[in-house]
Amino acid sequence: MEDGDSYRKGAAFFLALFLGGLALFFIFYSVITPDMYKMINPLAMPLGYIFVPDDDEFEGRAHLVIIAVPRFGPVTVGTVTLHYKTKNEATFRTVAMQNIVNGSNWAGELPTLKKGNRWFYYIEISYLDGSVQKNLRIPAWAPGKPLAYVTFEGKPSKALLLCHIVIILGSAFFLLHGFYFAIAYLQNRDREAADKYFKKSYNSVLWGWILFTFSALILGYYIAWVTFGVGWSGLPIGDDITDNKSLLTIIFWAVLLLVKGKAKSRFFFLQSRISEKAFCIWLIIGIILTTMVYLIPHSFFLQ
Repeated sequence: MEDGDSYRKGAAFFLALFLGGLALFFIFYSVITPDMYKMINPLAMPLGYIFVPDDDEFEGRAHLVIIAVPRFGPVTVGTVTLHYKTKNEATFRTVAMQNIVNGSNWAGELPTLKKGNRWFYYIEISYLDGSVQKNLRIPAWAPGKPLAYVTFEGKPSKALLLCHIVIILGSAFFLLHGFYFAIAYLQNRDREAADKYFKKSYNSVLWGWILFTFSALILGYYIAWVTFGVGWSGLPIGDDITDNKSLLTIIFWAVLLLVKGKAKSRFFFLQSRISEKAFCIWLIIGIILTTMVYLIPHSFFLQ
């Protein structure tokens, strides 16, 4: 019997560890993998390009755009042009990019904007292939969306940013503990042990929710206000879905904690409305949904 309990505890632990590791892998992979527009095919095209956009810039500074345009045949690059506009503008402005020391790199500047505002842009290369005039746009579907963009930002406190990240990770730590104890509860047939696992599961989720709410709604709001000039930028007011996914996560866990209140509470809204088993099942579903939601890149917005 003890061997069976040990096996179930181990299975629950490794499942929670795997889920947390999987989420961290995708999060860090998205952080360290830059966006890139690339076309290097000498056999098919006499001209190629490599462009790695930098999507943020400090307020008060022009934004430098650099693109590499290597040539693989007898082609002559005529002009390289930046076409840019804000989201609410109907037409694109243009600026000519300059060749750097007769090499393959070209550079151009986008003027600064107030923090929280963005330029959306694409690059157009005009070149002669023999005697034929050709144009190449990056991205290829431009001026259709999505386009490359740069967001102008303020400078939030590094200490606050570190606190924000550490507390978010701390909340994930507690939620994964709740996930582990919920699985242990569902696997355990001993009532006394099951009650112990349930209390640990509930308390872990409670502390995870408290930490997440503090970091997202209080620290996150202030950091967003300093960085972008507005604390809330989710729908329906804004177009950044980061705030929306944070708010939905907070509401989900708040409702789950609320409906599993004290069974004999004098307050109607704190009375238990679901069983311990149902709570644990919804907790597991919530962890999976929260993991999926947070695979969405941070500061992802609708163009």
